[in-house]
Amino acid sequence: MSTEGHSRPLWFDSVIHKKIKVLFWDDSAEKNQRNLFLEIEKGFKKIGWEAVITADKNVALKKAMTGQFNVVVLDLLENRKPVGLEILKEIRECFPHLPVIIFSVASEFKFVQGAMRGDVSYYLTKPVTGYHDLVRAIEVAIEREQAKRRMLNERYFASVGSLAASVGHYIKNSLWTISSRAQYLMEKTDEQDEAYELLDTINQRCAEANQIIVNLLNYAKRRTRRKDFSEVNVMASLTGVIELLSYELKKHNIKVENKIIPEKVIIRGNEFYLKEAFLNLVKNSIEAMPEGGALILDARQENGNIHIKITDTGHGMSSEAQESLFIPFYSTKDNSMGYGLFETQRIISEHQGTISIDSALNKGTQVNIQFPIIRLEKVEADNLG
Repeated sequence: MSTEGHSRPLWFDSVIHKKIKVLFWDDSAEKNQRNLFLEIEKGFKKIGWEAVITADKNVALKKAMTGQFNVVVLDLLENRKPVGLEILKEIRECFPHLPVIIFSVASEFKFVQGAMRGDVSYYLTKPVTGYHDLVRAIEVAIEREQAKRRMLNERYFASVGSLAASVGHYIKNSLWTISSRAQYLMEKTDEQDEAYELLDTINQRCAEANQIIVNLLNYAKRRTRRKDFSEVNVMASLTGVIELLSYELKKHNIKVENKIIPEKVIIRGNEFYLKEAFLNLVKNSIEAMPEGGALILDARQENGNIHIKITDTGHGMSSEAQESLFIPFYSTKDNSMGYGLFETQRIISEHQGTISIDSALNKGTQVNIQFPIIRLEKVEADNLG
């Protein structure tokens, strides 16, 4: 399975910048397939990936359930029994969108039929000609699961949007009535009175619910927004949001480290919506650092794309929370209905971009964004707008 002498596929350079952690289970990993997996492990290290390999099905299942892996690759059979499908079933109960690849010889795929077939992200036939084959299979599996999730989200949200369009105005009027009455009573109540605080809470919750309805109504009306696109300096959009939130950053004792490239990065897009996306992300970072910390902005150009990283030193998220991040109305915050990240993902997707989030509890969060570039324009390093 040597890869020496093989030229790298054209798509290869576009994926090696991503840090991927892959779990392999194969009952022959420590026997006749040992050299194969040693070369896979060596090849993955070259591109900054991590391979965790085991021949023990119980160890594989235990590790998969930690939620620490981006992809799981399973052999199909052990002693002529479809053990790989048993592991897959357990994984799917906890992680429905985790990319899972079946890696086996062609004659064994007859076992992958019926109910479990739709739960497999990709099938890869042994033998492979190099670790490049596995890299490509993993990339395709990730893309498929992301596409499935986007489709489910869009379907779900379209139905919710249609419902909002039919009842939204009625709900908005009711919220306005409740809010206006609460404001009237607040004017008649001393600010030191406990009732004043309760009325203020009612007023705030009405405002939040009203914003959700506005978002839903906008979604129900909105189709593609690309007709409103023009050439935009995406770096200026990001730095503009940082300037807009400078007071909040200072108030929360958050230091901003700016490592973005000293060029105007021109993409095709809509400045208003780009700022909305960046605003959602930076506000999330601020809320994750109530006691202060660092917000690191990093951007670099590579292979015709701009790669933007927004990193915070906040409280981070569990693997379970990350699994559901882009689901409409999901939120890790008690006072939020979780629309922001779904809309952020949608905006970035409309700009032909991608977004992914890497996080760990008590270790902070890194948001990775990529857009295709039209061109770069040189400017002074201290004049990025």
